[in-house]
Amino acid sequence: MSQLLNRIRHTSVLGLGFSLLISMPAAAQELPPTARYARGEDVDLSLIVDEWQSRMPDIPIYACTCTEDICNTKPRWPLRSYNKNEPLVALGPFNAEYNESKGFACEVITTDNDTETPTAEQPPEAQRGTSAQVVNNRQAIQVTHNGTTRTIDTRNWDITIIDALDCDQLDQVPSKRLNVLRLTDYVAVNEFTGQVAVGALLSECVETHQSAVFVVEPSESGDWSVYRLMVPGPKTLPNGSSSYPLFSLSGLSYMDGHLLVGENTVADNAAVLLFKAGPKTAGTYVDCLELKQSENPNGLCPQR
Repeated sequence: MSQLLNRIRHTSVLGLGFSLLISMPAAAQELPPTARYARGEDVDLSLIVDEWQSRMPDIPIYACTCTEDICNTKPRWPLRSYNKNEPLVALGPFNAEYNESKGFACEVITTDNDTETPTAEQPPEAQRGTSAQVVNNRQAIQVTHNGTTRTIDTRNWDITIIDALDCDQLDQVPSKRLNVLRLTDYVAVNEFTGQVAVGALLSECVETHQSAVFVVEPSESGDWSVYRLMVPGPKTLPNGSSSYPLFSLSGLSYMDGHLLVGENTVADNAAVLLFKAGPKTAGTYVDCLELKQSENPNGLCPQR
């Protein structure tokens, strides 16, 4: 395992996002503020705001205050309960709305940049780069790319899962075409290509999730594309619209143009899969690191 960890480190992509880092056995001082906060540390909320603004400057940040006797944000980040008048911050309107549903009152945090007047030499922040968020009750993803915003309905996205669990028959089948049931909270933006990766739940039954990752590729020509992440397995995949299943996703992150996918199970197995991203593809599988093998001695890494 240590050799595999070193191989992934040598690709300069082990700086995972907080959602992946939470599941990794790293020392607390190595984690970003968001992960340390989720672990129960007393972290200055301004450090979390700084972290989010440095990584996702186009997404607004909200300051929230608990207005009820107890505001419980579990099972989502930051995995805590709050007493009346305790503060919290939220990234983007989707998470702010979720906090409000739990008893918080939220207001967007304004900065000096909000009052700047754009000039021809300095385009507005919304027109630079790419940002994305899950919307419409997890049925769509909203992507802003170089000033153009699109809301993409994901209910017609599908993928052929190999060795799939058929929830209708409660039995494993050689393959099954599955549509997106709902999107997860995990979204990652490749700063080099503008590609947006989003996790999707395909099915859930008998305490088993089947998930997949889709990648949206914006284009200056206006023809945006959607690709399926192809997770390998014991047999060669039959085509580009197929994949072995991922179980429960635990995070997505792009680092140095590589895509890292966190995966776990109710049996407490956990792994991180590494894909080399590129244009006109969701990514090419490179390697995998088992974090916890738990009840499944074979782990979650693709059997090759």
